[in-house]
Amino acid sequence: MIPRWLIWLPWDRLSSSAPTPPILSADLASMVTAYQQAGGASFTLQALLIFMLLTKFESIAHHGARFLRGEIAADLVLSQLEKIRMIMLLAQESQKRDFAV
Repeated sequence: MIPRWLIWLPWDRLSSSAPTPPILSADLASMVTAYQQAGGASFTLQALLIFMLLTKFESIAHHGARFLRGEIAADLVLSQLEKIRMIMLLAQESQKRDFAV
């Protein structure tokens, strides 16, 4: 089951024209910690980001198939690319922060 806080990521405030706010990966790390302290499974921030990436790739496959069948417009498929870009930026920011210590 996907944790509720994972679904509620602030995708709307993450546009391609704006730099990634540094607080976001720290927020994700805090959410992971809070989730684990509440009895959730143990995993790293990097594992969360990989899970998010895999979910977006699955979403492209799912919505892409629906697009090819003519059930939906292409923008739903294309919107996944921006989300993947933001996850990659979060991963890069997280790595920079980890190596800066």
